Amino acid sequence: DNQSKSGVFDLIEKNSIFLFKIDFLANTGRFTGVLLANRSNSIFMEACKFTDNKGFMSGIFFLNTQNYLVVKNSSFFYNFGYYGASVLYSLDQSQLFLQECNFIDNLSSKEETLIYLLSNNDLNARHIKINYSAMEKGNLLTAKNINTIMFHDLNISLSINVDSLF
Repeated sequence: DNQSKSGVFDLIEKNSIFLFKIDFLANTGRFTGVLLANRSNSIFMEACKFTDNKGFMSGIFFLNTQNYLVVKNSSFFYNFGYYGASVLYSLDQSQLFLQECNFIDNLSSKEETLIYLLSNNDLNARHIKINYSAMEKGNLLTAKNINTIMFHDLNISLSINVDSLF
């Protein structure tokens, strides 16, 4: 539904949500395609698949302030964020944990980044695989204003179609 802030979940304040083995396919929202968390929410996701989700600020997650996000063993394919990030946009004071996740061909047209952290966020990413095709542009992370970031076992690959070079 294009009229809602999020395509699936709008968490306002002090909620806990646990999601296991869920496929999120082709969801669209004004801010984000799947989940908007306003303040002091706890989000736990495991073995989820995110495909072709779209939003203005982020294709998947938009976190406002003081949220806790854990995503494990999940895959992200072809998600799109117009202004912010293709997968995750976090404004302020959130704790973010990504583990054993795969990111394949996710796009953002304005900021051209997979993850966007505005200020005072903690990101801990372990065992992450990222693949981009050669025609796409962008970076893994845009961080502004005092963020703490840790990557462990990061695998980034660029797929090139040789025929498109000539």
